[in-house]
Amino acid sequence: MCMTCGCGIGQTLIAGHAIQRPRKPGGEMHYRVREEGAAHAHPHGHTHDPIDFGTGPAGTHAPGMSQARMVKIERDILAKNNGYADQNRRYLSAHSIFALNLVSSPGSGKTTLLVRTIAALNGAHPHLGNQRRGNAAMAGVDQGRLPQCSCRENPLSRRRERVRVVEKSDTVIALPFSGPPVLACGAWLKNTVCVTRGSEAHVSQLIGDLDSAEARTMLDATVARLCNSLEVQPEIVAHDLHPDFYSTRFAQAYAAQRGLPLVAVQHHHAHIAAVCAEHHVTGAVLGLALDGVGLGSDGTPWGGELLYAEGAEFERLGHLAPLRLPGGDRAAREPWRMAAAVLFQLGRGDEIARRFSDQPGAQTVAAMLQRNLNCPITSSTGRLFDAAAGLLGVNEIQAFEAQAAVRLQELAQRHGQVAPLEGGYRIAESGVLDFSPLLAALADCRDAGHGAALFHATLAAGLAEWVEHAAHRHSIADVALGGGCFHNDILLRSLSGRLAAQGLRVLTWQRMQPNDSAISLGQAWVAARKSREGLV
Repeated sequence: MCMTCGCGIGQTLIAGHAIQRPRKPGGEMHYRVREEGAAHAHPHGHTHDPIDFGTGPAGTHAPGMSQARMVKIERDILAKNNGYADQNRRYLSAHSIFALNLVSSPGSGKTTLLVRTIAALNGAHPHLGNQRRGNAAMAGVDQGRLPQCSCRENPLSRRRERVRVVEKSDTVIALPFSGPPVLACGAWLKNTVCVTRGSEAHVSQLIGDLDSAEARTMLDATVARLCNSLEVQPEIVAHDLHPDFYSTRFAQAYAAQRGLPLVAVQHHHAHIAAVCAEHHVTGAVLGLALDGVGLGSDGTPWGGELLYAEGAEFERLGHLAPLRLPGGDRAAREPWRMAAAVLFQLGRGDEIARRFSDQPGAQTVAAMLQRNLNCPITSSTGRLFDAAAGLLGVNEIQAFEAQAAVRLQELAQRHGQVAPLEGGYRIAESGVLDFSPLLAALADCRDAGHGAALFHATLAAGLAEWVEHAAHRHSIADVALGGGCFHNDILLRSLSGRLAAQGLRVLTWQRMQPNDSAISLGQAWVAARKSREGLV
């Protein structure tokens, strides 16, 4: 590995000799520096200047070098390492990449740690028995880029440099009141469970997506572990509105076996409730919940919601203008389909087959939209990002979830700030926020970087005006932001700044994340409030 940057590229020597440190627990550590201190470069772009090793008595740490000189060199190299590490951290964070520093001895558990971390990010939990199995598990990982999380929400953010990806213990959230024990069973993606005891809410470490038998078994075991360790027997059980989620079915079975009351909590209400729980807000708030999907009270998929929340209840004040999902869930994986839906909505359906001629299903999708066949509607902000990416041609089919949104953010960051599009959105009296004018402009934009920046600027401006109108109408100064789209640093900063400039108090996550891992906390908060209000 390179002693100066720790990048692991190439092998280097001092005067042709390897230098070996004393043996330490866990194995031997070797390091080498290029012969005669020559300058060298690496494929990832940075170079290292020659190092002057000086002269000294032979037989110390290296031929012709004194021990004091060697110590000084080591300190200089460590200082350079720290500088490079700081640059790399900033770069990786800005590009929403999660990295582990795995410089250690063979057999020290590097592969096990890496595979388990990747598993946690992707909602899987492989059982690793030895190094060979670990290497086999890594065989399916694309070595060209680091893995992304398996949801719309990216787990990394530069915000206050607080990154919670893999937790070794549960998270304890202090509540402003005590109540009967509540078991909240969380969401489908990025599942956690929450158990309350007195004035504390104990949120489990990440269980992951509940699409595997292993994750479901882990949910069962986590509930038992939390209840046993806290020495509580839940008296209320909370769950998501979606009837087909494993977490919902588990909650229903658990409550039925014990004769406990059930509380169903709408997904986006839970997002806002989790923020209220962290901030001890018991009064009315406006909630802006932006994510990929969550079942709404009307049975349709929501994802761009403006809510009024107070106590255990909420009201939907508005939502993003609906977009069609040609092919249902498949549209969430193929942004070109969302772009096609926008073109059809703009009266430009005849462009679909030509613009997406490299997609075999383009003509079929155009026909589906024309006949309104298998094209459910959604108010999802995540799908709005997908539509923008598809229209700009930056991502037509996603290799991993949130790829389109991440790509848009990267392009916008590189391009720099632009002014919002004049007339880029409309706010109806019914509370619907429509970005059709913005999408029409993106459909004709030939500069993807400018289009991405324009999308972010106009989105933040439209959301801010939308919230400001509601705050004035309802005389509310507190605005809670929740949902995985707020992992987007540009959106979060721009929107928060605009709202604060209007005198509104912006509430965001503290110890939790804005994504679905916080849903169980929000469910527990709503159930506890219902209990206090005598509704359970």
